[in-house]
Amino acid sequence: MKHSYMSKVARWLDGAWFSNKPVSQLSPGDHALPKCHETPPKHTWESWDGVKLPYMVALPETKPKAIMLIVPGTDCVTGDFSSLTIALVAQGYAVYGCENRTFSYGPEPESKKGNPRDWHPWVKDLQGFSRFVKTLHPGLPIFWQGHSFGGVQILQTAAECTGEDVPDGLVVHSPGFGLMFKKATFLRGLSYGIISWLRLPWLRLMDTCDMPLSTDPEWDCRWQHSEDRLPHGFKVRYLINAANMGIAARNSSPKLTMPVLALWGGKDRMGLGGNDKLRAEYDHYMRHELASGHATQFYCGDGGHLLTEGATKQAALDEIIRWLAAHVS
Repeated sequence: MKHSYMSKVARWLDGAWFSNKPVSQLSPGDHALPKCHETPPKHTWESWDGVKLPYMVALPETKPKAIMLIVPGTDCVTGDFSSLTIALVAQGYAVYGCENRTFSYGPEPESKKGNPRDWHPWVKDLQGFSRFVKTLHPGLPIFWQGHSFGGVQILQTAAECTGEDVPDGLVVHSPGFGLMFKKATFLRGLSYGIISWLRLPWLRLMDTCDMPLSTDPEWDCRWQHSEDRLPHGFKVRYLINAANMGIAARNSSPKLTMPVLALWGGKDRMGLGGNDKLRAEYDHYMRHELASGHATQFYCGDGGHLLTEGATKQAALDEIIRWLAAHVS
């Protein structure tokens, strides 16, 4: 009887602890951001373990100058970077982006999404997708743009690449610094481990903890109401594995030698996990630790987490295009 009761409590906490529906409501005439992919997806590729993942592609009318891979952040999809994609294609770049296996376009069943058991598949996926895209455009330089969790992902993946797998450069866009501890600690691991099964209502937490995605509330509302968001949120296990990758990335990223563009904003709270006490350490990391301080730095004091939307949109797009042009022969 006791076991049955505890099982019911666990199921309630896992599924109904909080609603994952956003607090904000769409204004009359506004629409949620459209789904990123058709059903079934138009483009898919097969990763190292047989998992098939959707990807997006946007090509210029003439032969591309280079390739940019879009690597989304937590609960984001490649379509969230449409402004960046449009701007890059207009400048003659090919843009590709793979969806993350942990988020809304990951493999079924739905219960497995937001519930990873290891962080290494994220690295292997990006390595494999980059190789796949390079076979479509032999000889072209390839750059990776990683935002938030995706920023952490590209940092660690680049650190593990050798030979022809090494990208020609990285755009590190508001990396998830709240995941990038200097080292693992027993107490943190213990506290996370106790509640690793608990599912977090990510959209509701963004509102509750005042962690907007961009500085444009209207765009953010459209984003939150999109069908592409993971409806059941994430298990704490996701944060555990993302932080384990973050620890590795924090320690490997100072050794990066390829060109790096670092973009971040002074009003970003999501990248800090809502912990404003990390801001000084975050600024120091971006300025002095990342690529040992040799990264090209683009800091917006009034910028939010996603700089390619909102008030900083045009300035961020211009900087990425300028930096790319300087590194494409």
